[in-house]
Amino acid sequence: TNDPSSQPKKQRKKDGSNSVVTRVDVEEALAALSIRMTCQIFLYESGSEIATYLAMMTKAVAEAPYTDRNNETALSALLQEAGSGRVSGKISDDGRGFSTLWKQQLMQFPSVSADVAHAIASQYPTVRSLRLAYERCSSDAEGEGLLQDIMVHRGVGILATSRRVGPELSRRIYMVVTSQDPEAKLSK
Repeated sequence: TNDPSSQPKKQRKKDGSNSVVTRVDVEEALAALSIRMTCQIFLYESGSEIATYLAMMTKAVAEAPYTDRNNETALSALLQEAGSGRVSGKISDDGRGFSTLWKQQLMQFPSVSADVAHAIASQYPTVRSLRLAYERCSSDAEGEGLLQDIMVHRGVGILATSRRVGPELSRRIYMVVTSQDPEAKLSK
């Protein structure tokens, strides 16, 4: 073949004689190294492939603090409380603590992270405020879509991303808050 990587390479031994090192020899040595040192080895054909891999790994390392700890942000206390399955904060006489409880309730929905709960609670700080907003809607379709365009911000700095709550989650929350039927199905 004309592939230079498959051509044997000559290597000078310590005693001065020449020996041939093939690609198979290199791959076997790399496999043994990988097993012995518990590491991963990647072979690339060009500098651009290496650059792409380095960019991918750099991004993964930079995002690790946010992904490894369940997208931990300033809401880390809320995550810890929600993960415990109980309300650890007290609701005081002046109403402080309802915000945390409301966010925890929102996080009971599948796919609702602390960031999503925070975004919804920023728009509608209480269950009552959301319920009143639903009552002002002129139709079920309007109510089902009420939350879908709320922007959810995740991450910090150059790693920050934004997305919308979306129509499906908006519809499910509408169903739970407004339904009179305790046996109503949330899925279509």
